[in-house]
Amino acid sequence: MKTALRTVQHLVHVGLVAAVGTLWLGGTAAAQGEEEEPVVQAAQPEVASESKVSLGAGIDVGSAYFFRGIIQETEGFIGQPFLEGSITLYEADSGLTSASVTGGLWNSMHSGPTGLDGNNADPELWYEADFYTSLALGFQNDVETSLTYTAYMSPNSVFGTVKELAVGFSHGGLPMSPYATLAFEIDGQADGGANEGVYLELGAEAPIPVSADLPVSFSVPVAVGLSLSDYYEHPLSGEDSRFGFFDFGLIASVPLALPAEYGSWSVTGGVKFLVFGDTLETLNGDDSFQPIVVAGVSLSY
Repeated sequence: MKTALRTVQHLVHVGLVAAVGTLWLGGTAAAQGEEEEPVVQAAQPEVASESKVSLGAGIDVGSAYFFRGIIQETEGFIGQPFLEGSITLYEADSGLTSASVTGGLWNSMHSGPTGLDGNNADPELWYEADFYTSLALGFQNDVETSLTYTAYMSPNSVFGTVKELAVGFSHGGLPMSPYATLAFEIDGQADGGANEGVYLELGAEAPIPVSADLPVSFSVPVAVGLSLSDYYEHPLSGEDSRFGFFDFGLIASVPLALPAEYGSWSVTGGVKFLVFGDTLETLNGDDSFQPIVVAGVSLSY
């Protein structure tokens, strides 16, 4: 009985070993015959971040050109192309919400006496070129302050270069978007007077409600220009005049339906009216009132 039992135990042991070996060999063969494929992660769509660089360009045309109420040209073609670029340096949700720098070039091209029709230096057409750079700080509720340096130059040498430093304030969160500009002449004079002046402009733009179905918007811009010191010097007496001009008008704007990749385009047009103080009336040929028809196209990207 012991011998038979040992024989049975031996056979069971051998059978278990053989079964385990067969399973191991079979698993190895299967592993060798079927290589495990690598796991490929699905590509995640990239989230487009808002650009911190923006560009703006356009051209305006008008029946006359007055700079802060001072006559520049009233005859012939007047075209005013411009180009600027901005870089956002900082953004936040509260407190100081943004900081940006802007640089640009604004021009005025004339075919009249101050341009092609006058005895002016080459390039005769190019009456004015203004180079400017600005630092702007934005706050909550669409409040913004800015510091801007501008060099007003005349490529055809009709006037001498004027350099200016201006402080700006605007509140886009209010219904009429009021603004103020305080400008200091640091070299040269816009009025051709004897002293550098200090200029203050206060303005706003009131939107006119229209049906949302209309592809046009209307607004009434208003502005007043004041001399705080020697900005509007009388050409005969040299006396400074506090009140320079009052400007108001009606402007229509129509966005162009172009694909977004081409930027945001709009066309504007309207009429503006200028009312002059005593000094500007004398400088402007004894005219106390001037209507101006304006139109333009602009691009932002």
